[in-house]
Amino acid sequence: MFAVLTSVALFYSDGMDPGSFPPDASLFTVQNWLQVLAILLGGLLLASRSASNQLRLGSSGVILASSGLLAGSALVAVKHWRPYGGMGVGYAHTHQMEILALAIAASSFVMAALVLWWMVRVSGFPTQTRPRIRLVAIVAGVGLIVAVPLLVGMGSSETMDARSLGAFLLIYGLPWGLAVIMTAFMTREVSLGVLGVAVVSSGLTIVLPPMPDLVFGSAIPGGVAGLVVSASLMIQRGRGRTAAA
Repeated sequence: MFAVLTSVALFYSDGMDPGSFPPDASLFTVQNWLQVLAILLGGLLLASRSASNQLRLGSSGVILASSGLLAGSALVAVKHWRPYGGMGVGYAHTHQMEILALAIAASSFVMAALVLWWMVRVSGFPTQTRPRIRLVAIVAGVGLIVAVPLLVGMGSSETMDARSLGAFLLIYGLPWGLAVIMTAFMTREVSLGVLGVAVVSSGLTIVLPPMPDLVFGSAIPGGVAGLVVSASLMIQRGRGRTAAA
């Protein structure tokens, strides 16, 4: 239900003229639509009685990571619609766009909370993992949180201010970093779902344009860092022989 509401809100916020599609101007990108699609498909698998337990656990990880990414972009959009409108897009529906972006962020947080509650119920999180896995995941996650915003902002002196770095933290660093840190306490199946989303998201960051009027340099260095870390950890967890590996 929340995924459907989020997709409806995203549709109407995808441009300064609500209801127009494709939009002439939008802060939400192709990645955001893919995140909603991942949440919808993950929800269907999670609710399916015919899906295996491993598939459902992996789907819960996909929902959690995708919700975090979508929430981060939506929170930035809440504050970015007005200055973006000042770049010539127009102010006609700016207030409505801010409200819809806030609704997307709120519904994403609710989805994340619900899927975390489900994970706890089925012992997918928190769970005991090997000390080495925990240490690597925590150090790597903290590294992403700190480094990715700086890597994205360093392409231009105009994007090294606190406001820009905070936006890059919400869109890239925090969702990727927290996802990696949480895998330190997740079963193998859930971890692979979470890390899979991080791999796809960071890879798309390399090849797709970022949120408009935000990254004046290039988001590629941050995407490369996210891809290398998340892919490496995904390979490590994929070699595990048990759920607690």
